[in-house]
Formats: sequence, C-alpha cells, structure tokens
Amino acid sequence: ILMIIYWAVCLGLGAALLTHQIISNSHADTVRRKGFHFLAVFVYIPGLLWEPTLLYLASGVIMGVFMMLE
Repeated sequence: ILMIIYWAVCLGLGAALLTHQIISNSHADTVRRKGFHFLAVFVYIPGLLWEPTLLYLASGVIMGVFMMLE
C-alpha cells in the first residue's frame, strides 16, 4: 500500500507541474522535459526494487488505457 501512496504523490507532483506549465503558458523546453523523465525514473526504480509484480500490473493496466485512448 505504501508503493501506491508513493505513486499517488508522484502523480500529484506531475499533475501540479503540468498544470503550472499550462497556466504560465510556457513551452516545454529541454529542462522541463528532463524533469518529467526524472519523475518517471522515480516512479519505476522503487517499483522494480520493492514491488515488481505491482509495477508490472500497473504498467500493463496503463498500457491498456493508453491503447484504448489511442
């Protein structure tokens, strides 16, 4: 359950950063894109270390959601 809470915090942080970028009407430069890449690493590494099965399940679910949206 701690991993899900951690992921929810990372999701909130990413949503807040994206909202701030949209409100400030600024374009995504290299530094901002790298920030989101670091956020993705912060989501995946703890999942691989402590809850790999949950990470695989979550990755599969979100991949299915993305495919349905596409």
